[in-house]
Amino acid sequence: MPLPKRTSEQRQLDLAAAAAVRQARKNIKRDLKEGRIDLEHAIALPVMRRVRVRDLIRALPGVGEVATDEVMTRLSIAENRRVQGLGANQLAGLLEWWDGRQKK
Repeated sequence: MPLPKRTSEQRQLDLAAAAAVRQARKNIKRDLKEGRIDLEHAIALPVMRRVRVRDLIRALPGVGEVATDEVMTRLSIAENRRVQGLGANQLAGLLEWWDGRQKK
């Protein structure tokens, strides 16, 4: 089934909407890194549902590649998994890991 024909105006609107979503995600990740919002709040935002879990974890303050790899392995989260695809146990484990890490 071929894609419907889109006018130049429709494409421009779609591009603008996509850019706005990318900017919102960038701002949320920056706020996470700077400690303005917490992980649980960021995960609950609809705009973050399509973000890769790896990118979300890396946006946390003080978390690097090694810690990201360790938590993803421990929680059995696939490399390409997005936030919306996390299971209940994986989500709970991620939040528990982050809470424990903050208390150190």
